[in-house]
Amino acid sequence: MVYNDRFSHRVFLGLGSNLGEREKNLRSALALLTKDGLIDLVHCSTIYRTEGVNSGRGEPEYLNQVIEVNTGLPPHHLLKVCRRVEERLGRPSRRKRSGPRVLDIDILFYDDIIVNNEELVIPHPRAARRRFVLEPLAEIAPDLLHPVMQMPISKLLKSTDDNGWIKEYERKDKGKSPVKPKAKK
Repeated sequence: MVYNDRFSHRVFLGLGSNLGEREKNLRSALALLTKDGLIDLVHCSTIYRTEGVNSGRGEPEYLNQVIEVNTGLPPHHLLKVCRRVEERLGRPSRRKRSGPRVLDIDILFYDDIIVNNEELVIPHPRAARRRFVLEPLAEIAPDLLHPVMQMPISKLLKSTDDNGWIKEYERKDKGKSPVKPKAKK
């Protein structure tokens, strides 16, 4: 893919849903994120079934996916777009940090920049420890270098101590993802 000024930033987003029509929520998020032409979808991981971080409380299982996008939006503007999509699909504007949700969109990586303020932290502070992020991310970008830890995603996945289960999700529509994942090396 050719990068130009309009889509000059390589970004990885984590999508998750464990309430309502979870698969439809993920598909709708993809459509809404790319609707206005400011975000270009590059790759989608497989959708995975996973347990919630606080699954001991009887939390419904999640569907999780990682997508790679290109955009010209600065990080804080991208965050606002992600929040609008979440709210449009039913997530309340007053957000809990964890727990069941219709849709959650996290900015995992934005180029190789590091942002750390009250509103936004990039790379996502827990991305390097969570199997439900690392597994789909390694599927589409195994050589991506974590800008803080200076380790490729594939190595972070192998070294994670997260023992939460993750299983490939059998898609109801049996169709293909909007964008095929990169071939595994």
